[in-house]
Amino acid sequence: MKNFNHMILALILSLSIFACGPDEEERVDENGNPLEVVCLTEDCQETQPDTLIKSTTTAVIPRTTTASPSAITVVEEEEEEVVEEVVEEVVEEVVEEVVEEVVEEVVEEVHTPLYGDTDAMTSGTATTLTGKEVEYVFANGTDGFKIWAEVGGSRVIRADGADEWAKDLNFDGRGRSEVDFEDPDLVSANTFIEGRVCPDNVYLDDDNKFTENACLYYTKNLPAWSLNTAGDDQTPGSMGFCTWTTEAWYTANTEACSSKGMRLPTLYETSVLEVNVTNTPTTDGTPIFAEENGVPSALNTWTSTTSSNGIHTYQSWIGPDNFGTDWYVSLYTRCVLP
Repeated sequence: MKNFNHMILALILSLSIFACGPDEEERVDENGNPLEVVCLTEDCQETQPDTLIKSTTTAVIPRTTTASPSAITVVEEEEEEVVEEVVEEVVEEVVEEVVEEVVEEVVEEVHTPLYGDTDAMTSGTATTLTGKEVEYVFANGTDGFKIWAEVGGSRVIRADGADEWAKDLNFDGRGRSEVDFEDPDLVSANTFIEGRVCPDNVYLDDDNKFTENACLYYTKNLPAWSLNTAGDDQTPGSMGFCTWTTEAWYTANTEACSSKGMRLPTLYETSVLEVNVTNTPTTDGTPIFAEENGVPSALNTWTSTTSSNGIHTYQSWIGPDNFGTDWYVSLYTRCVLP
């Protein structure tokens, strides 16, 4: 640092000897060689005390080349500023690193999913960090699948266990809406929610069709419908579809699912074994099949995935096997909710 200071001081002195400011005049000899620098105004003298004011006579007092106390003071002040800036930068970096580590630890602790919180599940009740009062109860009120439900209400925690109420999907099944999902018959035999699975990939919307670390609630097998029983467009109240123009893992929704705030599953979210699949989309990405982690069905049930058997066919499944089925055939429907 000491050598650095000497270099700075030398640079300042050299500039003070040879440089002319707006209030200075450079004198040269007959060959153009600089002789001295003189001040033309008193302002210059105030800022550069070692440069003398030009007299009214022809005599000029040469400028000294010795550094003034004020110049040394400037260098010392600049040194202090540089040191302060470096210290501030180092402190900021250290503080940022510490804060990031603390935040990561807190976030990891805060976001322990309720479905993975064994203590809370054993207790059977919990108050989330955002104040949600929930209980871990049988969805049908008596046995089987348990769900984190609102105490005294009809809302449920999201299927991945996050500290959020599950949301209705948009009517076409693409993405979540801002409306809380509700099942007024929850914790009774009339509930339509039957289970929860965590497939390797979950469809959220067309930009997030192979989402990892997500889960699904699924319904009972609903009454048999054709894909256009309620209509053949994606309008609420008449949701349905028939022929397709572009192969896709997720095509459209039906009224049976849309009216519940849910959607049809994709084939890769079901229990179908990948080694058994046939006639699936080849130009819409490559998902990981859930297989034993997927939505089960003991009956032939619709998905929203196209089948290359023809533009009038879609994928359906029973257990580990898939089929290409014409849209007008009545099959069972099982809806899902991320």
